[in-house]
Amino acid sequence: MGHGGEDAAIAGMMALFAGLGFVLFIVGAIFIVFYVLFAVGLMKMADNLELENSWMAWVPVARLYLLGKVVGDITLFGTVIPNTEWILVATVFVGLIPFIGQILGVVGLIYIYIAHYKLFKMYSDGKEVLYTVLSVLFFVAPIFVFILRNNERVEVVTE
Repeated sequence: MGHGGEDAAIAGMMALFAGLGFVLFIVGAIFIVFYVLFAVGLMKMADNLELENSWMAWVPVARLYLLGKVVGDITLFGTVIPNTEWILVATVFVGLIPFIGQILGVVGLIYIYIAHYKLFKMYSDGKEVLYTVLSVLFFVAPIFVFILRNNERVEVVTE
């Protein structure tokens, strides 16, 4: 009779681990789908611009470089920031610096969302704010990049 409690505890633990495994499976599947959507969309945009090495959309850090090539220079508060591709790549590595890296990592993440905003502005018809806000809140930028992949690029006039 003393083993009943142990058996119930083991069964409960097994159910918990099975549930966690299922959740991890679903999260992993969503991650893979989003990764593919972003890669296909970014690669198509790069191909449409006749950029070399559009396959970089499939490589984790290189896709940021390609995103920077697609969006070009970014203007913030009237100042043109060149070399967007290298700044986006640097955002991956600055977070590795102890202490200050966390602050720079947040700044880098904001810069990535600014690049997404410019991308959405170049390829959507006035929906860039909506797409950016939804991307920040719900991490759905890959869906928008995929949806916009065949749209005509519009040159963004800097203020």
